[in-house]
Amino acid sequence: MSASIGIPSRRLRTRRPPRVPRGWPWLVALAALCGAAAGGLWLWQGGWTALAAWTAPAAPALVFEGTRLADAPLLERGEVLLPFSAVKERIDPHAVWDREAQLFILTTDRRLIVFARDDLTAWVNEEPLRLTVPMRVVNDRPYVPARPLAEIYGLDVAYHAATRTVTVDRRSAPRLEGEAEAATWLRTAPGRFAPRLGRVERGSAVRVFEEQAGWYRVRLADGRLGFLPKDAVRLAGLVPGETAAEPSPSAPRSPAGPLHLTWDLVGATPPDVARYPAMPGVNAISPTWLHLAADGSVTSIADAGYVAAAHARGWAVWPLFGNGFDPQLSHRVLHDSRLRLQVERQLLAYARIYGFDGINVDWENMDPADRDAFSQFIRELASLARAAGLVLSVDVTFPGPSPFWQLCYDRAALARAADYVIAMGYDQYTQGSPQAGPVAALPWVEAGVEAMLTEVPAGKLVLGVPLYTRLWTETEDGLTSVALGMADAARYLKRATAVTDAAAGLPYLTWREGAATRKMWLETPATLHARASLARRAGLAGVASWQRAFATGAAWEALAAGLGGEPWPAGELSP
Repeated sequence: MSASIGIPSRRLRTRRPPRVPRGWPWLVALAALCGAAAGGLWLWQGGWTALAAWTAPAAPALVFEGTRLADAPLLERGEVLLPFSAVKERIDPHAVWDREAQLFILTTDRRLIVFARDDLTAWVNEEPLRLTVPMRVVNDRPYVPARPLAEIYGLDVAYHAATRTVTVDRRSAPRLEGEAEAATWLRTAPGRFAPRLGRVERGSAVRVFEEQAGWYRVRLADGRLGFLPKDAVRLAGLVPGETAAEPSPSAPRSPAGPLHLTWDLVGATPPDVARYPAMPGVNAISPTWLHLAADGSVTSIADAGYVAAAHARGWAVWPLFGNGFDPQLSHRVLHDSRLRLQVERQLLAYARIYGFDGINVDWENMDPADRDAFSQFIRELASLARAAGLVLSVDVTFPGPSPFWQLCYDRAALARAADYVIAMGYDQYTQGSPQAGPVAALPWVEAGVEAMLTEVPAGKLVLGVPLYTRLWTETEDGLTSVALGMADAARYLKRATAVTDAAAGLPYLTWREGAATRKMWLETPATLHARASLARRAGLAGVASWQRAFATGAAWEALAAGLGGEPWPAGELSP
């Protein structure tokens, strides 16, 4: 036996771990925390500056007041050109870019401005405007020179070369100005851990746009946008905006008092206005002179003698301009800027030549897809007309579901542009209706006026009233009708006794003639008085009557009395 007692074999030996002072994990954690704090301090003191150091953009930046816009401007020979998107979004929501015609069209209250691609001449109300740089189109995107826009819309446009930033400000907008009370950092977002955009020295001017959680969103003098701590900015005060000045128009030739326009259906042979019977209360007359021709031009049968005679009788002359109820022709003109502008210029030329006081636009039966284009046409024409001292009125139907007769109008947009919107309060039952009915039941007119007033201010709304009725004939072969003036319709009072149609609020006749049944809802001085009284109670601008030759002397007196708040004998049926 060997002497190995007390000596363990090598295989059975174990190594004991070294002794470590108690609590060592806390020391490691403390060291890590200190390292993180040191790293955070480095980031706070300057690390973010390196990560977010501001550099000028490759393409110029466009800043509209307190917002950086997505599309960049162009710079050409020291001039700024603004993209169409920015002009439409921020300056003129009705700006039009016609890609086919390569025209850029802008409208203000009294100005129509037209730029053509690469043309150093723009047109403002038909007057040439020489440009330093023309409108450009780059990658199918139009850009318009900023200098004329600044003058027309009251803008301050500046290019800051150090930051390659273009700033645009409305002079009419109030400005909250301030300055930095201490040196600080401009940051990308509210918060002291947000990336820095640059140093702001004490006394630096800033424009303040809003407050967010103790920070101001500001713009520096070099055009950069960012955030500064609220306690680092001293507000200097609110600077009120300037009042935008439009060119003074010629004195508009709008009649005094409630408007009563009557349309005058005339032919190529000029009528003798001096021999027209008296029309008490009428202060404007609209001869049907102007028509849209197949080639997109305006044809005219205007007569200077008519205008002079009408003026001698105290009537303003607002000729009617119609589209011939042709939706295809209307579409072609509305969507071709060159044709549309040609029409507008022709109308203004006729007005100058013949001495019109206004223009009445009567476009009916249009594709509802053209409603915005029609509004643009009226907007452009209104700018030219207002600058020339002309009154512009536009005829519309009551709101309703008919696509080509009712849905084709944006009545609110038309009211913003034109001086008057005339609601044609008649033809409830038209010539081709499958059922006999009144031309304009009084409850139907009241409902139509209420609907119109949701879109058109009362002071711009004129109620169209009928001076005619329809004689309906029902036979086994179907239903036909013919329009009759008031005197002609009154002759049928010998055929039957009139009763009151309570639902329509109108006198009603019916009788048999052989195999035919005749029906007629009469228009009388009493019903006209009721229509004019409705216009007065609703605070409307007045009435417009279709058409002059259908009236009787009592009709004019009844309309004048209704507009003036004077009574009329109830139930009067005489012409």
